Amino acid sequence: MKKQFIIITLITFFFIIFSTVSKAEVPAGDYDSAQGLCHDSLAQALRTIISNGYVFHTYGAARAEMYGYIDNNSGWVMCVYTGESFNLGVGGWPDDYELNCEHTYCQSWFKYDTGDMKTDLHHLFPTQPNVNSSRSNRPLDNVTVVISTWGSGDYISYNGKNSSSKNVFEPADQHKGDAARAILYFIVRYGRDLQQDIFNATTVNIDILPTLRQWHQQDPISQKEINRNDDIYDYQNNRNPFVDHPEYVEYIWGSCQSETDPPEFNGIKTAVPTGNTGE
Repeated sequence: MKKQFIIITLITFFFIIFSTVSKAEVPAGDYDSAQGLCHDSLAQALRTIISNGYVFHTYGAARAEMYGYIDNNSGWVMCVYTGESFNLGVGGWPDDYELNCEHTYCQSWFKYDTGDMKTDLHHLFPTQPNVNSSRSNRPLDNVTVVISTWGSGDYISYNGKNSSSKNVFEPADQHKGDAARAILYFIVRYGRDLQQDIFNATTVNIDILPTLRQWHQQDPISQKEINRNDDIYDYQNNRNPFVDHPEYVEYIWGSCQSETDPPEFNGIKTAVPTGNTGE
């Protein structure tokens, strides 16, 4: 009996050790090449870091991982815009009327590319179909004139117009920082020009970068977001650097610690009308 107890104890001990070691963490030295850099140089270094070794998965496989495991909390999966949860079971897949997949960086903004940009889990989240349709390809910004609301209690997202009377979507406070960091990741990972992408798709000339930076500060990184970053790293072998190093947001789009008048990051330009009516 004593021998059996010792064996069980040892098995439990090694299971705990193995679980601790196998849990994804920021690899040692992963961001060494980014140290001391700012603005475009930092963005380029991060692009290399988060692109090297990236493992592509099909859109179906990525969604199955998202619903079944990454955003699955003991069988329950929550819509990031309403806070409503659905019991899918671990490894489950939702019915069409329950949940679908939101591309935080809208597919029309990157012309419906079917490769990495479509399947990259760092900007994919589960949402209810009706609120996903309501967001459509609207830019994310603060709503000042509300057209519709989604959610309940203190978990509310808004569809409406911003202070410049442009059609925008505002995620619930609990998801603002997550959404901002997802879009900032996408800009760096794929070298996108956010303002021009939005204009080409919607003909709306809007700069939402100040709002994203504001949301990044107002809604800090949570343990849930850290865990999600770890799980995505386990699956597709890259990380969101703005979760690992939130200070990088200001180092790229703001000022470095010793600077007062930084140059503009080349990935953000003023949209110039091209005659494109959007897609």
